Amino acid sequence: LESGGDEIARSDELIGVIQDDICKSLLYNSRTDSLKVLSLTLRAIFNLFLHFKRHLKVQLEIFFTSVHLKIAGCDTATYEQRELALESLLEFCREPGLMLELYENYDCDVRCTNLFETLVKFLVTHAVPDKQAGARGFNSLHKLALSGVLSILHSISLRCESHKHFRGDGPTTPEPLERAATPSSVETELQRKKEQKRRLTIAARTFNSEPSKSTAALQSLGLLSSPLTPESMAEFLRHTPGLDLRIVGEYISKRHDFNGHVRKVFMDSFNYEGHGLVEALRITLASFRLPGEAQCIERLMESFAEAYFRAQPAVADSVNGGSGAEAKKTEDPLKVTRWMPRERYRGDDSDKTDGGGPEDAAGEEPTRVKMANSDTIFVLAFSIIMLNTDLHNPGVKKKMSIEEYTRNNRGINSGEDIPAFFLTDVYETIRDDEIRLHGDAPASGSQADQVIDDFFWEGILLRSESIDAFSATERLLSEAPPGTTERDMLQVILDCKPSPALTFCYESVPDATVARQAMTGFQDLARISAYFGQLESVSNLVRSIFQYCRNAAEGGAITVRCQIALGASEQCVSQFAALFREAEWHAVLEVMLQLWALDLLPPHLAEFDDFSGTDGKPLESLCNISPLFPAAPRQMDDAQVLAAGSSTVGTMQEDAEQEASGDGFLESLARWFEDETRDDEDEAESKNDDLLVRARPASANGGHQVANGTDEIEALPVVSSDPGTVHFQVKHYVARCGFVELLASTGLAKLPAESLQCLAKALVQLSRPSKWSTQGQSPTFAGVTEASGFVHSEGSSAAWHETADPVFCLELLTNLTCMPLAPSHVSQIWPLVSTHFEKLLQYVISGNGGSETQFIERLIVNTLRLCIRLIDNSELVATLLMLTQHLSRLPDGLFATYSERIACGLLVLVQEANLPHSGLRAIFALLKRISEFPGRVGACSAGIECLNHWLSDDQELSRLLSLQQFPELLSTLKAFAQQNSTSASATALEHLSSLVPQLARGARCLPPEAQSQWRSLWVPTLHALSDIAKDGSQRCSAQAFVYLQRLLLECGTDLSLPWEQLEFAAWKECLEQVLFPLLQAAPQQEETAAVRQANAAQLLCRVLLTHMSAWLKSSPDGFAGLLLRLLHILVSEAAGTGPCREPLVESLKNLLLVISADPVFGELSSPKQGENLLEAAWGVVSPSLPALRGEVSLILDPMQEAAAQPSQA
Repeated sequence: LESGGDEIARSDELIGVIQDDICKSLLYNSRTDSLKVLSLTLRAIFNLFLHFKRHLKVQLEIFFTSVHLKIAGCDTATYEQRELALESLLEFCREPGLMLELYENYDCDVRCTNLFETLVKFLVTHAVPDKQAGARGFNSLHKLALSGVLSILHSISLRCESHKHFRGDGPTTPEPLERAATPSSVETELQRKKEQKRRLTIAARTFNSEPSKSTAALQSLGLLSSPLTPESMAEFLRHTPGLDLRIVGEYISKRHDFNGHVRKVFMDSFNYEGHGLVEALRITLASFRLPGEAQCIERLMESFAEAYFRAQPAVADSVNGGSGAEAKKTEDPLKVTRWMPRERYRGDDSDKTDGGGPEDAAGEEPTRVKMANSDTIFVLAFSIIMLNTDLHNPGVKKKMSIEEYTRNNRGINSGEDIPAFFLTDVYETIRDDEIRLHGDAPASGSQADQVIDDFFWEGILLRSESIDAFSATERLLSEAPPGTTERDMLQVILDCKPSPALTFCYESVPDATVARQAMTGFQDLARISAYFGQLESVSNLVRSIFQYCRNAAEGGAITVRCQIALGASEQCVSQFAALFREAEWHAVLEVMLQLWALDLLPPHLAEFDDFSGTDGKPLESLCNISPLFPAAPRQMDDAQVLAAGSSTVGTMQEDAEQEASGDGFLESLARWFEDETRDDEDEAESKNDDLLVRARPASANGGHQVANGTDEIEALPVVSSDPGTVHFQVKHYVARCGFVELLASTGLAKLPAESLQCLAKALVQLSRPSKWSTQGQSPTFAGVTEASGFVHSEGSSAAWHETADPVFCLELLTNLTCMPLAPSHVSQIWPLVSTHFEKLLQYVISGNGGSETQFIERLIVNTLRLCIRLIDNSELVATLLMLTQHLSRLPDGLFATYSERIACGLLVLVQEANLPHSGLRAIFALLKRISEFPGRVGACSAGIECLNHWLSDDQELSRLLSLQQFPELLSTLKAFAQQNSTSASATALEHLSSLVPQLARGARCLPPEAQSQWRSLWVPTLHALSDIAKDGSQRCSAQAFVYLQRLLLECGTDLSLPWEQLEFAAWKECLEQVLFPLLQAAPQQEETAAVRQANAAQLLCRVLLTHMSAWLKSSPDGFAGLLLRLLHILVSEAAGTGPCREPLVESLKNLLLVISADPVFGELSSPKQGENLLEAAWGVVSPSLPALRGEVSLILDPMQEAAAQPSQA
């Protein structure tokens, strides 16, 4: 059969021998106790499948149900027999085309067993031991059954994976089948037949359960007419496979009118013409079982007799001859004399319609007899049934003779005897061939214990004539994409529920190769489901794989089982990430968190981005989370580790292949035969396999390269006695696996917007500390979490995860948002991210979560990272600035702790981004808040650097001025300058004193419009300095007075102002808004009040005296009013009794000395008519300080005192 099967298949004579004798003998030999005979028998059956399946449809079905499945599932068979049967089944399962043909020819044929479904269900059931035996009961039989299931899955998976919709690198979105290919006409016909079979199966089950109540259900299935007619019911009972023949017999034998009509139509549906009575009765009784009640049998035989009688030709004389009255009587077709064919002489002479009988010409034996009416057939039919029981019932000891049978049927033909030769034919036919009332040969494994005899085999041959021919697959599977047929096969597999069996094999069986096979099964199921667009199935399978990976890694050891699940998980990410929704992403993140705990993530994921201080050194972090299970030290160097890892992986793969191939006798024999006789087929198959392998994505094999060019391990697991070696190899694998590639910008860019949004949602949910109860889980996600089965374990591991998980996920969420994604993708996830960050910050602002210092640090850093990366996106500016405003509202204690990070982040932000108007205001607000903590030297230093960036760069300063941000700048400088003797305050004061002079003298390369703004900026700058002089620390106040003097009094230096460009109105504004309030300010402390007020008075008087001449020239009238105002203020301040009185009086005296000595003041008119300015001045001073005028006069004219002394004497 193996060497010449194709040639034998060309011979019709040899095919006939194979169909009958050889198949019958093989079926008989399958019940042998000899392992050798059984092995060869199974091998021969397999070869029949390969070469003669077109001609052996029913026989092959019987082989499967009565040989393979019967032996493999029989508890009474020996272990070796069951092993041989399972090995043979495994060989069938490894033929992809054969599995496809099984489904198309049997599962889609209404008159055949669901052979593919039966096979899959059997293998799934027998892949695991019973519950009592548990994992210890797992043996090679279970492994063979598991291998059979996996072979079926893998063959379909390879074809799905090699199809064009799975080609390419990285995550892709498989195109659903409906868009991928239009079902062919053959597939459409198969779907129609499968649907018809499904409906007929449901109909048979419904009718068998309750025939009287099944009408409505059968009408809904379209199998009965509405309203119900006898014809439709008879058609249903006659041609529906799977009906209980006993129930059919009971239904049509009932005496109700409708049942009677159905019975009549049912009997008329048989073609009785030309058939002998026994043969017709045999055909009829094969369609139902006779009920036990005599009256029911009578009604059935009566209807049969009438239908059979009407089907036979009438005798011509009985129709045309006789008188009119006789003709009228014979109008009833059941009363018309008809010819009944003999049992052994139908066929050649059955077309004769007249003549015949014992007097036929040439003395030939008669081939038919006359019978007067249907009653004769009724009596004969009853007698045949009785004869059949009498002759073949073992309980009847004395059998009826032919004479007795003839005597019992005398006078039944309208008073006449039936010819003896006719009755003899009936007797001998029944005697030689019993009418078996149980129908035809068995069609399913439920009757597999039937005795193999001629009757049994004849039933098989008869059945093979009534079913559709075997349809072989002509297409080359490696080239044709899977279609609707494979999708239906997948549904059959899923309905058999293979997942529990795979779960048991992975979790409970100690053998690692079995665990690896089981995990491969999960992957294949996911690939096939993804190809056909069954997203729910993909979701469940992928989540299960991720859960296995996470659970296996929870113990902290990188076990072989953990590595198997890890390899499967990363392939799922590589292939199905585009299909992931929130629950799947949650599972992915759980795996990554566990990889972090095992110290398996690469540095760019395990280490967090942070800011550097102004000295260039990284800031000291409070978030120092180290892996829960640090890597063990290696006992070998890198080269040795790589070599050892590669060799152990190879060994593991070889062991797995040997385990998967089986070690039974039939396997060895099969491999020998294949090596010797099927070279050409193997060569062709290897080419197809090459095509499939080349079409598989690289990620499916887990192959990667080390950065330095050294060959890395291609797949997990790594087996080594050195834990450090295992950790080193697995970490290299993880660094280039799908998890890491997915989180790179190229991987994220390939995700569709919906999947990316679901990833962001999962990160949002996981990046929230569990203790922050006010931010509770959403109901939707809580359900997802519970369904996924992810629950943290107790103890130190749970505590570590409680702290580390939110930090890590917040980092991933920030990295994801900062990736250079398409604008549409950013707009999809930004509302989620911004809302999440806002809620977290608000929770902290409200005074909660203060103990989560590590998370809060990363929250602040990542908020600033988002601003730095996304501030250029105009659509996101508003929400980004809102987040920075939240930072400025942090509680004092938290803000002080993290102020240096905030300041360093702001420094990066202002250096790298072009902030809009509102953004600058938010930055200045944060800088002012930083200035409130002068003890945080690093923070203040970074804050001053931010200001230096704007003030030292002409372009930045020009932009600042154009955005009308100078007031904010001044207030920020002022806030820093008011600190008590810090370097930041000194720098801020220096900036305040130098900025306006630089603008005024054109020392900065600014646009003309910016240069001209110095006049409007002069007074605000002086105001800021005056506030520092008034309210600042002693040192700052003194320094501020120095800078005020420089700005108001110096001339001709780089930091002096061009006074000639200032009009009197500007000076007046300066005095009224800056110097007068400075002099009038209420001192906070008595010991400093005198000094500051004296300095203010001195400064004010010096400014007046220095610029008096210019003011007189430009505005004499205005100067008079300004002078009198000044005198009023000085007098009012000096009139008190505090410690500052004496310095103020002294400054007032000096001013009056100058103006009294200058004749101009005597000539200038005052605002009051008829009074010069000098008299007006003394008019202001004298009422409060009457002695002061005499002192001034005495100083101006010492001789006046000498003249006054003699007069007094």
